[in-house]
Amino acid sequence: MQLLDSPWLRRQVDQHLVTGLLMRRRPRLFSWMYLGPGGEDDRRASLWIMTKSVGLMLSSLAVVLSPFLFLMGDPDAPVALTFGLIWLPGVEFLPGMFHYQKIVTLLRCLASVGAWAVWFR
Repeated sequence: MQLLDSPWLRRQVDQHLVTGLLMRRRPRLFSWMYLGPGGEDDRRASLWIMTKSVGLMLSSLAVVLSPFLFLMGDPDAPVALTFGLIWLPGVEFLPGMFHYQKIVTLLRCLASVGAWAVWFR
């Protein structure tokens, strides 16, 4: 079964920072991953789907749990909410934004570094 049958998914995978840029230029770094039968394109698509799924689960968990952390008076509540909102997938799925997916990821990394710096201050 070809996971990359749809043009939308092919564009998303090709424009992603890890599955597009790094896996094409440095395939040996990711040769240890066995994500099921199929060729290189299927492996890249599986990794992209897993990356987005795990990101969605973790960021949603942070956003949903942060109000409870606020109510309990936890000092880490603003940080949990900030990280959850920064990494919540969504913007990159808009039709015109897939070209900027690498930039969005790098901006998220920079915003995360800034949030870590504020948190550990």
